[in-house]
This record gives sequence, structure tokens and C-alpha cells, in this order.
Amino acid sequence: MGGDEFAVLLPGVSDFKLAAETAERIIQEISQAMIVEEHQINISASVGMVLYPMHDITAQDLLTSADLAFYQAKAEGRNCHRFFTREMREIFQAKHAFQLEFIRAYELVRV
Repeated sequence: MGGDEFAVLLPGVSDFKLAAETAERIIQEISQAMIVEEHQINISASVGMVLYPMHDITAQDLLTSADLAFYQAKAEGRNCHRFFTREMREIFQAKHAFQLEFIRAYELVRV
């Protein structure tokens, strides 16, 4: 996915509770301190989740939705999980539209 991002697929899991429990186990495992060459390393994990077929149809839509939930988890303090909601997409689209309008306005003023 990215330098510090990865995806976990849980075939057959369509239950919010089971998905949340799995996310918590992943967060706990990743968050355990490690010793590397006598240095303690602490990392955190933020998890964005989406359930299929409840939320999206295509694989790309699922990844995009999970990514929105991931960024929501990061914004809320990291080391947590968040499920995707339609509101997340609406907020993202509104912010994106605002950014485009701001860029257009800036280009008009610059001329």
C-alpha cells in the first residue's frame, strides 16, 4: 500500500464486533516495544476498516474507504481503529471541493 501502510483482508468477516476485536489485537501486537541494537523502539498503529459488501462494491472503493477511516483514526490520536462511515466520504469530498475552489481563486488573483 505504502511505506508504512498495509492491508489485512479477513474473508468471511462481516461482523463489526469481530472486525473490531481483530483490529485491537493487531494494534496491541504492533504497539509492543521492540529492542533493536540496544535501542527501544515504540511504534503505534492506526486501523481503518470497511466491511464488504456493506459499504462498497469494487476493490478500489473498499481501499479508498478504508483509507478514509485510517486517516480518521490517525486524526483521533492514533493507536486506535475506526470503521468507515458515509460521512467520512462526504467530509472528504467537501474538503477536496473547497481545496479546488481555493486553488482556482488563488490562480485568478495571481494573474
